[in-house]
Amino acid sequence: GVILMVVGFALGGLRDLGRGLLGQGRGRRAHGSVFLGGEWGLAWRLTRGPILGWGIAIFVMAAAFGSVMGQMEDFIMSNPLYQAMIGVGADATDIVAPLLVTLMLITATMAAIPVLTTAHKLASEERLGRMDYLLGKTVSRWRLFLGYGILVVLVAVAMQLLAAVGYWMVAATIMTDPLPASMVFKIALNAVPALIVVGGLAFFLVGWAKQLTWINWGYLGLSFLMVYVGGMLNLPRWAMRITPFGMLQRWPQEDFSLILWLGMIAVGAVLAVLGATAYRRRDIIN
Repeated sequence: GVILMVVGFALGGLRDLGRGLLGQGRGRRAHGSVFLGGEWGLAWRLTRGPILGWGIAIFVMAAAFGSVMGQMEDFIMSNPLYQAMIGVGADATDIVAPLLVTLMLITATMAAIPVLTTAHKLASEERLGRMDYLLGKTVSRWRLFLGYGILVVLVAVAMQLLAAVGYWMVAATIMTDPLPASMVFKIALNAVPALIVVGGLAFFLVGWAKQLTWINWGYLGLSFLMVYVGGMLNLPRWAMRITPFGMLQRWPQEDFSLILWLGMIAVGAVLAVLGATAYRRRDIIN
């Protein structure tokens, strides 16, 4: 560390202020790509850094879960606290699927972070005064909102798919009797409607009260606590259902409800449409 500091000070004394020691490269292109000519492409360009970063983090975390699945079975069966967390009793014969359901819900709460940052980008660009450059031209607010909405849906699905791939790739190599890949992906995708509801609520606040978007982060924190420690605290089922992640049926422990699954997606879509309606009518201010 000391050597690097000395070298850094020495090199800093050799260069001009505002310039580097290395020659300037070709620099950025004078014109953007055709991809940036659409609202969806612009939304992706502005949010791709956090999306890619969180995608890698979720993939690695799911792979880490898969790497310890062989030891987790014995550990959980000897620990009543963790049995309560995943919702099984001491006499359970198969805990792999219930454990995976809990792990995928945890990754889903993490996936809600890039979902929220993507939806909130509409508000942050507005606060920075950059939205005027777009909406002052011929860009439609509906299409701009739709571009971010499409991206949020893709992010929600992609994050859960990354979690499923990361877990299954590792678990399949170390477990003698791993869950089928089809079941792993179904468990992961079962949480997508909860992410759609989170994104819909974010869009609703962006449209109606962008100064209150911080509520989404508090609600996400509450959701994580409910998923992670709700079972340990032996909370009643109605308390668990105050978050979208608690509304989900824990398939295959519980019967899958297609009506509930589609209904949650519809709730998220309605919230987003209401937010878009308000966004179209209100003033764009810093």
